[in-house]
Amino acid sequence: MDPNTVPTEDLSFYAQYKDVLLVLLGAVCASLGGFAGAWYRAKLAGEVKFKESLAEQKANALGKAMRLLNGLRSIRIQGVHKDVLDFIREHNEWMLDNEPVLPQKAVENWHSVRHNVRSLMRKDSRLQGSDNGPQRNLLIEEIHHDEEFTDNLVKEAEQLIRQELSLKPFKIHRRKRTTTQEGTLARLTKPIRRYLRK
Repeated sequence: MDPNTVPTEDLSFYAQYKDVLLVLLGAVCASLGGFAGAWYRAKLAGEVKFKESLAEQKANALGKAMRLLNGLRSIRIQGVHKDVLDFIREHNEWMLDNEPVLPQKAVENWHSVRHNVRSLMRKDSRLQGSDNGPQRNLLIEEIHHDEEFTDNLVKEAEQLIRQELSLKPFKIHRRKRTTTQEGTLARLTKPIRRYLRK
């Protein structure tokens, strides 16, 4: 018998079940394809849901960070350094927990404010113990510049948060002030002008 020839009874087996085998193979491939498609859609849906929850967490964190920075600015305006440090200590853990979703520079500014306020407290202590003279004046000027710098750190952090939230910067509108002499003259002559109108 020639090794290259296939027995006829084997051919008849393949011929008889060829269609059945092809149908079974097609069914297996279709099942695998359906499973792979369902798995991919589930994976995609999971990624979308994760991104949505991350965006929601980021929006919430940015909103709270904005409120905290507004509160910090209000306390800074009052000028009591201990109150500023207490406020920062009270909210520092939240800031650290939300650092991954907040702008890095805003978090750095938060910590820089704490550092600068501590420095201001030391300088205030030195100022109270100093005598009048050029050293005292230099220290007063240095404290003034440090306070401006600290206020600018808070403002910069607020601006970064506003940018992340796609909020436009806002400006506080104030009445234009007249010069002291004009203002005094206007106040003094107001009753006269009122009388003349009658």
